[in-house]
Amino acid sequence: MSGYKQEGYVVQFQNGERRKFKCKNYKSLHIGMCDLTKKRIHGIMKTSTNPMESITLFADAQPEEHFTKIMGWANEVMSAYETLTTALENNIDATSAMDDRTLSTTLKNPGDFTFQLPKQYRNLLFQKRKGKDVTQNL
Repeated sequence: MSGYKQEGYVVQFQNGERRKFKCKNYKSLHIGMCDLTKKRIHGIMKTSTNPMESITLFADAQPEEHFTKIMGWANEVMSAYETLTTALENNIDATSAMDDRTLSTTLKNPGDFTFQLPKQYRNLLFQKRKGKDVTQNL
């Protein structure tokens, strides 16, 4: 099976059960037509109080051949979020003895100190110290 216009095949087994087999190129084209991207999945999850439940409901409403792709992206997004959250908490613990001025100096010139949090998120350390919920910024 190949070609963008060829959707795929339906196979009927001896017991009467039928299965659809979609062409890979057709699925890629269809994903584009449905505006399904990892960035869109991330956006849906970011605005939800229960991201995996929301994305599962979203995926269930899409054509069945896209479910696996959508859930794969969702799992990647959740994994990255959990990694960032862990890094933030570890850096909060590691810098808790520092005052704000020392932390600021360390952020600019870490020296021997190793931050787990990627550079673009390190400013969240100050916000988290002030008691702000920074999870929407990750």
